[in-house]
Amino acid sequence: MSTRQPFAADKRHSRYQFLDFTLDLDAGFLYRGSHEVPLRPKAFEVLTYLVERQGRLVGKDELIEAIWPDAAVTDNSLSQCLKDLRRALSDEEQEVIRTVARRGYVFAAPVTRRP
Repeated sequence: MSTRQPFAADKRHSRYQFLDFTLDLDAGFLYRGSHEVPLRPKAFEVLTYLVERQGRLVGKDELIEAIWPDAAVTDNSLSQCLKDLRRALSDEEQEVIRTVARRGYVFAAPVTRRP
């Protein structure tokens, strides 16, 4: 069993903006404009992890270890989580969260950090 702590978002920046979304880490919500976009807790953590690494390839193993450090997670579980995120972001074309075959994922949208 791993002794690693679950992924904790970077608290120096409490909000990230991309496209017409705001990811508010302090409140724990994703907003599109002024409307809350419902996300399950793990989906929120995955989105935060990817947004904070915008433009960088995040491997599947890295993502699983960061978000589910003490759990056995299948590729299907991760795929479902990403499917939920893409639906929430209206990213059917996978232009925001890009899949790099057999390697991982890249959050491709430009991100602005806000305190």
